Amino acid sequence: FATRSGATCAPDGAFAPSPLNTVVFLLTTLVQLNTFAANYVGEPFTEALLDHKALAGLLAASYAVLLALAADVAPPLATWLRLAASPSPAFRTTFLGVMAADTLAVAAVAGIVR
Repeated sequence: FATRSGATCAPDGAFAPSPLNTVVFLLTTLVQLNTFAANYVGEPFTEALLDHKALAGLLAASYAVLLALAADVAPPLATWLRLAASPSPAFRTTFLGVMAADTLAVAAVAGIVR
């Protein structure tokens, strides 16, 4: 396969970070977090999310790490995860807006449904 920049990539070749696979990774991770947070039932079956300090803290930390990775403020972690940097500040701002809109939309729909 050839990319727009002219570089070739083989389906079974070595992994090379790109903005596309970075965005896909971050969005799928965000969707999984949002799905878990929206589907956590809590009372009367289990402890409420805000009362379950460990779970609430883990969710908050996960959102914070995703925000740091998407905002390009954690280069060592991004390098370790083999993520590409944002191609431009405008792209980064738009992507952060998409992430925020998705999270707020999920929270709004979950609040309306319950």
